Amino acid sequence: MGGLTKPGHASPADSERHAERSGGSPDPDQSPRSAQHDRCAATDDRGATWATRSPPVILALVLVVALGVRLWGVAWQLPWQFHPDEGHYTWKALDMLGEDSLNPKYFRNPSLFTYLLLAQYRLLGFQAPSDDAEAASSTSLLRPPSGVAFVGRLNSALLGWATVAALAWIGWRTFGPWTGVLAAAFLGMAFIHVRDSHYATNDVPATFLLVLSVGASLELLRQPTLRPYLLAGLLGGLATSTKYNAGLFVVPLVFAHLLARSNPHPAKLGYVNPLPEGEGAEAPSHSGRGLGVRAARKARAILSARSIFFLAAALAAAALGYLVGTPYTLLTPDKFWADFRTQMRLGGEGWEGQVASPSALLYLQTLWQGVGWAMFALALVGLILLARRRPRRAAVLAAFPIAYLLFMLQTELFFVRFALPVAPFLCLLAAAGVVLAADWTGHILGSRIAPALGISLAVAALVQPTLNVALHDRLVTRGDTRVLAAEWALANIPPDAKVALEDYTIRDRRPRAYDGPAWQLDTDLFDVNDVRAADPCAALRGRYRYFITSSFQSARFAGEAGRRQAEFYACLEREGRLVAHFGPGERGTPLPFDLEDLYTPFWNLGYYERPGPTIRIYAIGPSS
Repeated sequence: MGGLTKPGHASPADSERHAERSGGSPDPDQSPRSAQHDRCAATDDRGATWATRSPPVILALVLVVALGVRLWGVAWQLPWQFHPDEGHYTWKALDMLGEDSLNPKYFRNPSLFTYLLLAQYRLLGFQAPSDDAEAASSTSLLRPPSGVAFVGRLNSALLGWATVAALAWIGWRTFGPWTGVLAAAFLGMAFIHVRDSHYATNDVPATFLLVLSVGASLELLRQPTLRPYLLAGLLGGLATSTKYNAGLFVVPLVFAHLLARSNPHPAKLGYVNPLPEGEGAEAPSHSGRGLGVRAARKARAILSARSIFFLAAALAAAALGYLVGTPYTLLTPDKFWADFRTQMRLGGEGWEGQVASPSALLYLQTLWQGVGWAMFALALVGLILLARRRPRRAAVLAAFPIAYLLFMLQTELFFVRFALPVAPFLCLLAAAGVVLAADWTGHILGSRIAPALGISLAVAALVQPTLNVALHDRLVTRGDTRVLAAEWALANIPPDAKVALEDYTIRDRRPRAYDGPAWQLDTDLFDVNDVRAADPCAALRGRYRYFITSSFQSARFAGEAGRRQAEFYACLEREGRLVAHFGPGERGTPLPFDLEDLYTPFWNLGYYERPGPTIRIYAIGPSS
């Protein structure tokens, strides 16, 4: 494990080989020892060859596995589309296709990902539901309705895989080959990243662009020329045009600008560090000169006209990238700002059913589950060791996750996906932690210890997330409880019976033109929040013969006696007859509600037999 070994720090084996090559006459009395040295040297040479040749091979295997776990189950539940957020991008893009318009008329999220889907739908010949003669009959994954979500999920899966490859490149180039390989392995199996790579949403695409932007900022420490400035700005602007909070890419960019321009080397702008590991850029130099002279030189470098121009060019590139992806920020400013303010307001409010815990604890627990506690601990070790060995690079690498968490901790709203942008940086820090810890141990206990320790630490870091990925990907391929409930309803509920159904039951996110099961029955969407406090049971005395409820709704009010919503469910239990129920636990048993189950399960994966809420179907009135 030599990815972070400093140039000039020879291993004991290197010292021995140097002594043998220094020209002394061999001592006959020492021939057994010399023979032993020859055998050791041969072993070390073989080890060096393995260490040189194996990283590309192992990285290729890592990338294959990373792609496989993201594609496994990517068509989950199709043609059913249960994810509550995918339609903001997928069906919005299809609406824009039908209207022949580039105006999304929706800015609670920026529009770059929607534009990407719009272009692909057009290339694939998709049509709006009203113009699609095969809307209700098509079952192809490359035609609506399934294709609308499938293409979006493929984008997330492939961009998630590209993020793994990008992190490998950044780690390899910045810290060495083994750091790059391990960073790819860690992110490749990071459960939080694999899970979100199954969704046609903007989180994974934004993270991909964000990682590239930070990688370009790290490049400024090696080569502070105009090109990495422009790349960091442009990629960061595109990331922000995919998800607003990626705009914090500017923090590592500014950190890299300040640290590159305060480089103790007396070179002018455009200096290229000849050491591939950048050690010269972080080692103190010119010790014979006064601190005041060096400080003045740093200040002049930071405030020089060319330096300011480079930073301004990066910010201009960022603005351009953002506006390319979300141009209606300027074209319809009133609508944009209205939606943007709505999004900011929602961020300040907790979601109904959200766990009442401090935000910091929610992020900590999520990262423990999402990357694993061992990987999280190694990331902290890596940050500490890098801060001692490579303080400039450590500062740039840690700048985004720290700034992001400080910003997000000010909001009440929390979903697991909010922690996703931090994951790649934790994985890179953890990889550096493994390599540095192994190298440090090898210098103390001998170079042969380092590979064994590095492998042990890497395996320990991968066990938990790998298990979670396997459980999740297998789980989403099983039939959802809502699919089972829909099959039962179509087989047992008379077509002329009036049915009240809640959201998150047998009506999914497909438009009515696609003739989902909910539209084949006489159904009305029922919102428990609309019941009157004066008579919460009134709906049971109306025209409905069946009520279909979801634990994703009812469980939010469990234990809140006195609230009108809880009173309604109590009435339904008393006055209705439970004729069918479908739970996600073993043998159809209910499981405690968790907000993340609105998407696919994240916590306690071993308890689930299938995804979905607990669906209960009640008959109202006398039995026939």
